[in-house]
Amino acid sequence: MGVALLAKPPVLLLPGWLNSDESHWQSRWAALHSATPVQQHDWLTPLRGDWLSAFETHLLAAHAANTARHGPHVPRFAVAAHSLGCHLLAAWLAHSAHRAWVVAALVVAPPDLSQADLAPAVARWAPAVTVAFPPALREAAVVLGSDDDPYASSSATAQLAAQWGVPYVDSPGLGHMNGQSQLGDWPAGWERLQSLIHAAAAHGARGSDGKKQPFRSAVVPHEALGLNPAREQRRVGLSGPKKNKNSALSRHKRWLFQLQKAKEQFR
Repeated sequence: MGVALLAKPPVLLLPGWLNSDESHWQSRWAALHSATPVQQHDWLTPLRGDWLSAFETHLLAAHAANTARHGPHVPRFAVAAHSLGCHLLAAWLAHSAHRAWVVAALVVAPPDLSQADLAPAVARWAPAVTVAFPPALREAAVVLGSDDDPYASSSATAQLAAQWGVPYVDSPGLGHMNGQSQLGDWPAGWERLQSLIHAAAAHGARGSDGKKQPFRSAVVPHEALGLNPAREQRRVGLSGPKKNKNSALSRHKRWLFQLQKAKEQFR
């Protein structure tokens, strides 16, 4: 039995330190395009372990809500990250068992965590996680930076993008690409994200050899996603055995436990 693809992946927003203010393009996208910001419990003192846990929890809840609304489907999300949110995405991709759920990523103005004059709240995230993004995501991701960003030089951002295996695009004169950059609704950024989503869809329709796949590529086995077919059947009112009822919750609890053990090294 397989599960279907949603027509378009929901867009999640990963703000940086202190969150995004009303003039920030992320806040504009939330209002204009129904993109969803991932909320953190503490924006003032960002602890990487806590932020990772909040992102993972948000993804699981969003997938559960989408499943209740649309029935069983392949979990797919597009992410637009800014500043420290870029490092959150990189750390999550390196640690989460659900990394394949993010199929497109717009990574905007990641700070250089080796910079000497960073605020202590941001500097504690050093060293940056430089594990390469998953191969499929590298086909639908881009890192944007600016030549006058006070928190990272163009060369440092380009080097980080190379370590992540993602193309780098320089946007001159835009500073940290935040509310102070006066990007407004930033339609060019939104269009770029849509192009990445289209690239993800095109890549998903082709195999590793670049050849077009048969129509069955639109569905994948439950087992490949780590899903329980019986549980997914019950969500849409189908009959099935009532065992492993809390398997997803158990996996999530184990993930959180491992995060808790590793959290001290991130503080």
